[in-house]
Amino acid sequence: MKSLGQNFKENLSPYQYLVQVRDYLETSLLKMPCFVYWKDRSFRYLGCNDMALKELGFKSKEDFVGKTDYDFGWGDTQLVESWRKIDEEIIATGRPKLNIVDTIIDKIGNNRRLLSNKMPLLIKIKKSLVLLVSA
Repeated sequence: MKSLGQNFKENLSPYQYLVQVRDYLETSLLKMPCFVYWKDRSFRYLGCNDMALKELGFKSKEDFVGKTDYDFGWGDTQLVESWRKIDEEIIATGRPKLNIVDTIIDKIGNNRRLLSNKMPLLIKIKKSLVLLVSA
């Protein structure tokens, strides 16, 4: 079976096919040339791509998962509260926020501006809403 840019072996069970598709999409997401991360309804980080992990100074995803914005030592509670307010609105309305000009503090302590898109993703299997962000 051929797909756009990806070859999948023929004669796979439906489960094996879904695993291959998931792995392909996960690899694509992890290698995107922008910051990508996702949070649960409690705003705990569930994961991120390689670029976000490196920028935030983590060596492994295991060290990153479960943290909140308050755990990063940004040094500016008002900044974190402004992010939380946007996240809460997205979760409450189920509508994305696009082209958000975000300020972050990098690991050296410099203020940086990012253009972010935040969108809710409904994970039907677990009946939960996840917040996906790209910057």
